[in-house]
Amino acid sequence: MIGLEQALAEIVRLAVSDLRDEIAMLRAEVKELHTRLGPGAEGANPRFLSPDDAAVVAGGDPETVREWTRRGDLPVYHAGRLLRIQKSDLVAYLARKTDPSNEVEDLARVRELLQSVRNSP
Repeated sequence: MIGLEQALAEIVRLAVSDLRDEIAMLRAEVKELHTRLGPGAEGANPRFLSPDDAAVVAGGDPETVREWTRRGDLPVYHAGRLLRIQKSDLVAYLARKTDPSNEVEDLARVRELLQSVRNSP
């Protein structure tokens, strides 16, 4: 039977591996966003996107984009009754969501958990 410490170490190893894979995938998505939002972007004002267009770029749902703006996570501009999102704000927001420093914080928490398990009777 595998000891508790070995089992936890294996769980952590697998979780870290999954996180690294996800970060690599998200970095590729951000790179693709930079490409899609480049100088050739179409529209009346390529610097600003509707929530629907921002959702397409982000690969999500327009309601999710609206929720980001309601929470204040993503700046929004009003053109009359219309909401507009500056594409540079969207790219910055998505880049923050994929920040690899989050992985370091998660690993620190896992290390603390392992240490507490090792020290418990």
